[in-house]
Amino acid sequence: MSNLCFVRKTTLSSPDRDSDLNLPVLSSRARHDKRVSQLRHRGGSRGSNEFSLQPLDPMHIPEMQVVYQMGDNIKGNVTVINSDTYALSKIRINDVRSNVNDTHLYMEVDVKFPGVFIEGSYKANGLIVVFPINGKGVFNISMSDVSATWKLSGQVIKRNEVDYLRLDHFNMRPVVGDMKFYASELFTGSDELNAAALTFANQFWPIVYEALLPFADEGWDQVMTDAANKIFLKVPFKELFPNGPL
Repeated sequence: MSNLCFVRKTTLSSPDRDSDLNLPVLSSRARHDKRVSQLRHRGGSRGSNEFSLQPLDPMHIPEMQVVYQMGDNIKGNVTVINSDTYALSKIRINDVRSNVNDTHLYMEVDVKFPGVFIEGSYKANGLIVVFPINGKGVFNISMSDVSATWKLSGQVIKRNEVDYLRLDHFNMRPVVGDMKFYASELFTGSDELNAAALTFANQFWPIVYEALLPFADEGWDQVMTDAANKIFLKVPFKELFPNGPL
């Protein structure tokens, strides 16, 4: 972690996690749901050579773009580069709701994390009122008590007479209990503006987060859909869901 970061990464634990299995923790209700069982069977935090998947913890994202605009006075784009997200292996799957048939899938998965830590590099340009942003540096975000509903939608496609599931969207808008944020060089050449922006962002993070969340969701959608399809487009539908439609 960069020595410029103000937020310390902490090790998170879950008391009811099976210490011998690197699998998601399930609520008592979800443990008996076959839909969760199939998701759990395909899960894990060590990655997969078969599917060319990176480990889940940390989850490495080479690049993600977020374009935002709120009126004429707040607009711009941020490119997140080589980010790592930690503690995703502490996931708790609380519930799954699905509508899957031979042609389409729609699934909602309620998940919860004790905390999540993200670090990486960024490039940003845009405008906040009369202040131009043209920054490039490192960042980190520390979040606690994170919950979300993953919303997955897709369709069954046929290749060489074999059915595969192709995900079209993977949406989520996490609810966060608390958040701390740091970024270097938001305003290139102005330490005072940078410090003021960080103070504002950390003091009023719920307002900032809520405003940027819809735009971040679009970036997550692209990244998570591509990652999920590395599995779905390599495993026939009947093997992915051996018990038939969920």
